[in-house]
Amino acid sequence: MNKKIGITALFIFVYAFVSAQSNFVKGKIINIEGDTLIGYIDYKNWSKSPTSIIFKADLTQTSNSYDIESLQSFIIDFNKEVYESMSFKIENLSRVKGNINYLSIPKYATRNKDISTKKCFVRRISTGRVNLYQFVADDFEEHFLIKHDSKTEALVYHVIRIGDNVAHLRDYQNQLSIVLYDACKKLPIDRTPYLLNDLQKLINTYNACFSENIVLAPKENPQWEYGIGIGASYNKLIYTTVTQYGSTINYPSENKLTYTAEIFANYVFRRGRGRFAILNELNTYSLNNSYKNTYNDIFDHSLQYLAVQNMLRYKFFIRQPNLYLLAGISNGFILSNKSTIERTNGDIIPTDRSFRNYEQAYIVGLGIAHKRIMLEPRFMRGNGFNPGAATKTTTHRYQLLLKYNFGYK
Repeated sequence: MNKKIGITALFIFVYAFVSAQSNFVKGKIINIEGDTLIGYIDYKNWSKSPTSIIFKADLTQTSNSYDIESLQSFIIDFNKEVYESMSFKIENLSRVKGNINYLSIPKYATRNKDISTKKCFVRRISTGRVNLYQFVADDFEEHFLIKHDSKTEALVYHVIRIGDNVAHLRDYQNQLSIVLYDACKKLPIDRTPYLLNDLQKLINTYNACFSENIVLAPKENPQWEYGIGIGASYNKLIYTTVTQYGSTINYPSENKLTYTAEIFANYVFRRGRGRFAILNELNTYSLNNSYKNTYNDIFDHSLQYLAVQNMLRYKFFIRQPNLYLLAGISNGFILSNKSTIERTNGDIIPTDRSFRNYEQAYIVGLGIAHKRIMLEPRFMRGNGFNPGAATKTTTHRYQLLLKYNFGYK
């Protein structure tokens, strides 16, 4: 128990330490007077549209906070992201299926609209005759805005429930048909989903009709993370057997701390700015536990596993570093088995019991990532090595992994 408390305390300490770190990158701000200042911006990889930023002209100087009243825009150099200060109106109508229910489409059309004014920095996706912007609300719902003829309007896309049916109301397609009427060729507006890359491609195609020097925002491509990890594993074996009389016996085991290592290749989805990822790992871990049965024989289990682990990760972009959750499954195969039995007369012999050649387990955990470094406490529960129906060897593992991401961008 003390070891588990120690691992948890270590994780909290490390997270508190690195959370105080900033992530200043080269960038520019354009103040309200139109002057451009070059320096460093505390880049937060904003998953929600920010209302203020931290800027310093030099890394050795004191930083200053700038809100939307102070700046026209700011630019991140390394990925060419542009954010503009903007005030606009938007209807508060959740797209979560089933949350909003109307008796009919006419009832929806005559609804009382809950309109609010938003003031924040929005990311510019495309620049030209028509500008396209991305706004992400506090509930992480994604909205898009277009600016044309000095007018800014939100593209409307609602998902509502009419009785037992879900209706996708794509008003934005009518809005785009009106704004983009003078395109040099027919645009696939009615086939364009309400997604960043699809809308970006549509607006870029329209703007290309009027300029050969169209300014393109970087496309959000999928990303691969790959690297190595090392760590420690605290293994707890629960050995349970059923006697000939039907009673259950639990043998307490001596639990040991072992080492673990892995290589990984993670697929990061472009949607949600990298919040979702599929984790693929090749992990090696060991089990070293011993227990004494009712005849005072000592069973010393020493198993080395090679496991294929697949998980889903959800990352919270609250601050630097990033906090994330993960969950998935592990399929481990025995590489080596040096288990023995020590008899009461002192003889040590290889165990004559049969072993399950693979172990299945589920994994849950959390982690923090700061640039290339990741730290992950995990819990694994496996079905153990015993194949018998009358005997169970459930394993509980508490792991702490330190990982290095060579694919960080």
